[in-house]
Amino acid sequence: IDGREFKATVVGVDSATDLALLKIEPSGDIPVVALGDSDELEVGDWTIAIGNPFNLPGTFTVGVVSAKSRGDQVGAPYQNFIQTDTAINPGNSGGPLVNIKGEVVGINTMIYTRTGGSLGIGFAIPVNIAKNIVNSLLKTGRFERGYIGIFPGAIDDRMRLALKLPAETGVMINSVLADGPAARAGLKDGDVVLEIAGKKVGNVPQLMRIVAEIPVGTMVPFTIQREWKRLVVMVGVVKRPDDEKIAQNRKPGDPATGEWLGLRVAPLAALSPLQLRQLGVEAGEK
Repeated sequence: IDGREFKATVVGVDSATDLALLKIEPSGDIPVVALGDSDELEVGDWTIAIGNPFNLPGTFTVGVVSAKSRGDQVGAPYQNFIQTDTAINPGNSGGPLVNIKGEVVGINTMIYTRTGGSLGIGFAIPVNIAKNIVNSLLKTGRFERGYIGIFPGAIDDRMRLALKLPAETGVMINSVLADGPAARAGLKDGDVVLEIAGKKVGNVPQLMRIVAEIPVGTMVPFTIQREWKRLVVMVGVVKRPDDEKIAQNRKPGDPATGEWLGLRVAPLAALSPLQLRQLGVEAGEK
């Protein structure tokens, strides 16, 4: 804001969230902003975007939180974007999203547009996610995501009714990788994950984010439902391997192996007896 420029060195980068930690060595004091708690945001809360849209420095725009927990919908499974109608345009990327207390609650990162300008649908990285990643980059220069070796699947309303689960509750384990952390802990195909370390699990992206944010080497309790019985299983979280290695470890007939035009399909013969019963399908049907 005061026109000063600084040389910066890159401490670390997390490409999955498009975040980087930079180090500068200023002479004299520099202004700082307070970080808020993005988990406290509610739909309808006022937000302010500050940035340099179209090279217009110090632009200030106002709107509200339109939605929360956007990620998988925009092709970013490890994100948990704040959606806002606060005007965000080219040049705002990296600028702060601020609440009415003046606290930074997000980092403006992208917009949905057909014109190149704001259409009232912008996205910001929640500051709580940024805090977690920045702390790791500061310590080690990288951010390691947790991994347990499962292929999760969504539960539809019909399956949820059969399992007697509340709405927006539970994620099915379609497949457990052999010799992975989940397999060693005793998790099985067809188990339904309800909670991880006390956090309720309602959909696949949420499960992926919770596991990814667990520190590598940690043992965490998984509350699951198996054959209509609830169990708690302790699972050790390891460092997530790259996607190519994960694909190589898939089992033959894995329900998550067939993917075409965004659809994942599997032969009924690849499903467990419990999964067949949940779908109302008799064994041997095609």
